[in-house]
Amino acid sequence: QFLYFIGVPPGDSDMDATYIPPPPEGWDDTPEEPQPQRRAAPSPAATKVRAPADPATAAAAATRDAELQRAQELEAAVEAVDEGQRLLVDLDRRTNATREGMRAIQKKLRSTADRKTSVPVPRRKLPAAYYGRSSAAAGARATAQTTTAPLTARDGWMCAEAAAESAANPMAPQWLFTSAGVFLRTRMAAAESKLSLELRELSEATEEAREELKAAVCDVARLEGADSALSRLQQGFDLK
Repeated sequence: QFLYFIGVPPGDSDMDATYIPPPPEGWDDTPEEPQPQRRAAPSPAATKVRAPADPATAAAAATRDAELQRAQELEAAVEAVDEGQRLLVDLDRRTNATREGMRAIQKKLRSTADRKTSVPVPRRKLPAAYYGRSSAAAGARATAQTTTAPLTARDGWMCAEAAAESAANPMAPQWLFTSAGVFLRTRMAAAESKLSLELRELSEATEEAREELKAAVCDVARLEGADSALSRLQQGFDLK
C-alpha cells in the first residue's frame, strides 16, 4: 500500500519512484474553454441619484482650490522677482565694464592728441594710380620732403624707396608714411562711438528691467495679503 501511495504499482518495487500511474478510464484531458464572465447588474444603491453636496463642504473645497492657486501665483511672482534681480545685476556689471572702456579710450585719446611721430604703415596692394597720382609725381613729392617733416595719411605721401619701387613696377605693394596719431584717433573715435551706443542701449534695458521688477514686487505684495511686509512698505512708499 505504501508503494502504491507514492506512485509505484504493486509488484514493481524496482521501478523509479517518479512513475505516474495512467489516468482512469473515461478521463478527459481536453482543457475547458473559458466561459465569458457575465457582468453583474449594478446594485440599486449605486444607481441611486446622489444628493447635492453640503454647502459647507463645497465652500471649503473652493477655498482650498483658491489657496492652492494663490500659492502657485505667489511662487511664480517670487521667481519673477529673483529673475529681475539677477538681470539687473548683470546689466549693472555690463554697464560698469562699458564705462571703464569708455574712460580708457578717452584717456588714450587725450594722451595721443599731440602725437606727431611718423611710422610706416602697410597699405593694401594697389597700384599708385589708385591713390589719384602717378608714381613719378609721388616719387618727386616724397624725395622733396625731408625725413623730419611730419607725414600724414591724408596727403598720401610715400617714402623714396616705395616711390622708386612703384615707378619701376606700378603693381608692386606700396607702403605709406602716416601719422600714428591719425590712425589711432580714428580707430579710438569709432570705438568710443560704439561704446556710447552700447551704453545707451544698456541704460534703456536697465530702465525696462527696473519697471518689470517693480511690477513683480507689487504682485508679491498683493498675493501675500495685508500682513505682507511689502504691503506695509507700500503705505509709506509707492512702489509703482
